[in-house]
Amino acid sequence: MTVALLQLPLELLCHALIFLPSRDILRVSVTCKYFKAAVDNSPRLQYILDLAFYQMVSAKSLESGSFISTRSNLLRGREHAWKHMKYKKKCTLPIPQTGHVYEFAGGIYGNATGSLIHFVKLPTAENMQSMRGWTHPTTSWILVDFTFSPADDLLVVVAHPESEEAHAYDIHLRTLSTNEAHPRAASSTLHSINRSLISHEFSEPASAIKVQVVGDFVALLCRDVLLPTYELGASLQIWNWTEKRETKITKTFLDGIDDFSFLSNNAFLVLTVIGIIELYTFPEDLSGPPKCTGRYALPELKQEYIYSCTFMSGNPTPGSGVPCSGGGQLEDGQLFQPDPDKQLLVFFVSIISQSDMEEAQSFIFFVDLVHFFQQNTVTKILLADPELENMPVPWSVWGLEHTRWFPESEATDWQHALYGYKAVETINCDPTNQLSQEPRRLRIRDFNPNVLKDNQRENNSGWKGHIVTGSLVDGTNLPFAEPLGAGLPYREIVSEEKFNVTEVMMDDCRILLLKREAGGELKSIDVLMM
Repeated sequence: MTVALLQLPLELLCHALIFLPSRDILRVSVTCKYFKAAVDNSPRLQYILDLAFYQMVSAKSLESGSFISTRSNLLRGREHAWKHMKYKKKCTLPIPQTGHVYEFAGGIYGNATGSLIHFVKLPTAENMQSMRGWTHPTTSWILVDFTFSPADDLLVVVAHPESEEAHAYDIHLRTLSTNEAHPRAASSTLHSINRSLISHEFSEPASAIKVQVVGDFVALLCRDVLLPTYELGASLQIWNWTEKRETKITKTFLDGIDDFSFLSNNAFLVLTVIGIIELYTFPEDLSGPPKCTGRYALPELKQEYIYSCTFMSGNPTPGSGVPCSGGGQLEDGQLFQPDPDKQLLVFFVSIISQSDMEEAQSFIFFVDLVHFFQQNTVTKILLADPELENMPVPWSVWGLEHTRWFPESEATDWQHALYGYKAVETINCDPTNQLSQEPRRLRIRDFNPNVLKDNQRENNSGWKGHIVTGSLVDGTNLPFAEPLGAGLPYREIVSEEKFNVTEVMMDDCRILLLKREAGGELKSIDVLMM
């Protein structure tokens, strides 16, 4: 077989190799000098290997747009900028009247006020002229929350019904570009649970719900729902918004849940209020309701402590599509995005003492998403045992090797951002004042295992970062009754420059620096372009 391949013209050999997984391309390249030369001298094969190394996937076909070598150079250049915290350009976004409900996805920032949703398509360092803005009126809705998917030109608005309808929320499915009824939507408006089940009626904050869209699914979490027992629980409703016959799945959680997030088009996680992570999966053909296929315990706490609040975030939303490339104002220059199966989730945890309910201790921890799809042997055995069906996998079995914990001095999530395997946070330079308005430094962490392995071979002259491997974190001197673990090594760098920032967001090539006044009013948004 090898002899036959050696007789192929070089162009034909390279074309055949592009259909192999990146790992197999590497294996082929070490079999003989001819194959190695073929791989080394093929821009297309090198681009495939670069994407795999940086845990990215192509957001546009290899046949469209820029030359392959240009894409590789752009990818490597951005990764170099992240490693050295060297942004190429900086701009300030125009800020109209702003509100407290906002979203950032696919290079688009959206902010809702009382009567409008303002959108800004952000520029890149390579195309500063691409920034543009537009607005959609919301005067016909009593807006509660919104989200959007540029991949589907989809805007999802959660609002209260105008009239005294029996349901609590309308979910409007519009086009992000023109605010028209979405052509793929079977119905332009979906209806959520009965109004009588919502405990807060019209005075509830936006935090009482969460809306998420992934592919053909729209999901709405209502955190405070009255149960038949007159206790509070939670309701999660999931629609296939493209089906002609409305398909709605409703799951009620008697103990309540703090948060949920899709992991893929057919799986999602739920965070219960008692510190259990539950994994739900749909049948492969999506023909039936989801089933709980895994339960994972957070670290056991000392007797006097309880989990008071936990929530999670992934960016981009695992399972979400690639940016829109159909033209118009949503046309995006994004060429690559994180591999949807290989990225981080970040969990924010608040713990209180039952003897002092006012004093909370906060932590964050990162989890490699791949763990929930490739469990270790012990985890698989525990999940497969029918006698242990309702028992969560202990933290000591799954968490020690697959997470990284950090204590938080500020009981907020807004100083952290996440994208793929990278995380950015702001560093308060005034330890005496948690809510200091003084300029802050930025810390960038990269958990990509490939860059950690390759760091020893790279030329690191001038690099001011370091690798953190860590040792076992003994949580017993904290509220925890067991060790937290020391998994997920990472590469870290802290900026020398300080920035006017209180809140940070990010994507593949940008850091958004949001500056808020002490009262929460948005003052400015600066964009660093890598």
